[in-house]
Formats: sequence, structure tokens, C-alpha cells
Amino acid sequence: MLRITGMLLGCVAALALSGCGGGGGTTALPKPQVMFFNAGPDNAGIDFYIDSVLSGNAVASAAGTDFMATDPVARDLIANATGTTTDYDAILQTFARNKHYVISALGLVTFGTEFEKRLRLTATEVDRHTIQGNKSRLVIFHGFSRATGFLTPNIDFQSPGQNPQYKAANIEFGASSVLTIDSGTHSFDARRAGSDDVFVSLVSFAFGTGKMYLVYVMGVEGGAGAQTPQIVVKEIPTGDYP
Repeated sequence: MLRITGMLLGCVAALALSGCGGGGGTTALPKPQVMFFNAGPDNAGIDFYIDSVLSGNAVASAAGTDFMATDPVARDLIANATGTTTDYDAILQTFARNKHYVISALGLVTFGTEFEKRLRLTATEVDRHTIQGNKSRLVIFHGFSRATGFLTPNIDFQSPGQNPQYKAANIEFGASSVLTIDSGTHSFDARRAGSDDVFVSLVSFAFGTGKMYLVYVMGVEGGAGAQTPQIVVKEIPTGDYP
């Protein structure tokens, strides 16, 4: 009896770490996955850092990185002017295991006195699990700026016309919204929230079955060149994540 009791006590003590009697033990969930996207229309490229580690080198406007694993702790996220130590913005973000995050740079470097239009970092948790059925998943980001002297309103991202088939309503500047649509070719408008005032349109884009997309409304009202208003669509991979 003493020998049996000793074996049982040893099993109980080790259970949390290694299981008992062929159970195989527990396995930690996967590390967080992180990607960066530069949706600022007036910068010459951004170096993205996780703490002091360069994690996105000279990322051009309207471009992004692949997803990468990071540690499940609180991390400093920093956006620098490429090749310099000049910080555009920095935030603290806690990453959780088995979660996926998009870190976006939204807004302007040359915001003048309109501080609300400044370039800022936002961290958005996204669901990258496999999409069932004939559907596509869109994550829409508002990074569009009104012309100098005009406040940037919230936007509606919607199908054209008075009775939109799809609509993500009242998205604040620097924020995002998720929209699930039927796969296929669609057009969308980015409008002043609650009005018919269209800022920029996406015309006849083919959204694939089971695909997921980041959709960035960016640019400056009346802007030219890199600052021309546009809607940028970036496909990101999905999968059967735990």
C-alpha cells in the first residue's frame, strides 16, 4: 500500500507538466502572429520595430509585411521614418497566444496643426480561421484624410447606391470594421457616414471564395501622386488554426 500511494502522489505532482500513465501531457498554444501595414500616404517608408527588433524594413506606402511569430507578452511597437531614429508613433500592445494581429500605420506625417490627422499605429486582432461557404471576409480600415482645414468624418464602406447590399457603417478614423460578403466581383464606396458624399470608390474587384482581405481607405481628399485617395486591398492567408 505504501508503494502504491507513493506512485499516485508522484503522478498527481507531475500531472500539470507531463500527464500520467501515457496521457502525453499538455502543449502550449501557438505563439501570436503579427504583420505590419503602411497605410500612410505621405511617408517615404516606415521601419517597424517590435521592442528593439526591426520587424518590417522600409515598408513602402500601401504595402505590408508577411505574418511573423512573436512572444505572448506586452511589446513596444514602433514606427520610424526609414533609416532614422525618428519615431512617427509608438504603442504598447499585449499579444496573446493563438491570436493574430495586424499593426497598421494610418494617417499623415505632414499633418500641420491638425493633430487628429497625424500618423498613428493601431493594433487589430483578426480572425484568420478558414472561411466556410461561398464567402469572403473583409477587414476595413479608415485611414482617409480630408483636405487641410476640414475635419475628417467617420465613413460608411458600402455597396454603391441608395440601398446597399453590404455596408460597414460609421467607421472612425484610425479604426476598422469587419464585413462578410458573398464571393465574387463587387464595387464599394467609402462615403461620409450617413450621407451620399462619396470620397473614393473601389470598382469591380474580384473577391475569391474563402479568401480574406485587408481593405485600406487611404489618401488625402484632392491629393495627387501617392496622396491620391484610393482603396487598397491586400489578401492575407487563412487556415485551420487551433
